[in-house]
Amino acid sequence: MLNIPKYCTNTKSLFLNHKHNICLTLTYEGTYFFGWQKAQELPTIESSLEKALLVFLRHPIELQAASRTDKGVHARGQVVNFFT
Repeated sequence: MLNIPKYCTNTKSLFLNHKHNICLTLTYEGTYFFGWQKAQELPTIESSLEKALLVFLRHPIELQAASRTDKGVHARGQVVNFFT
């Protein structure tokens, strides 16, 4: 369910005319990943998250992370943002 503030009378412009800066705080187990940063032909957290968000949002996005992790490293509180 989507809650639209009462002061938003034109909901169409709310979603069509503005880009939203979305911030995510992630926790993940990196055992089977080759770190955060995208790498060709290797499973990474960044590429996996971008693929999942592509399915959910129905358009590609570019992630920006506050930090990176190495191969096999876990994270708690990793901050990532993107515009949509």
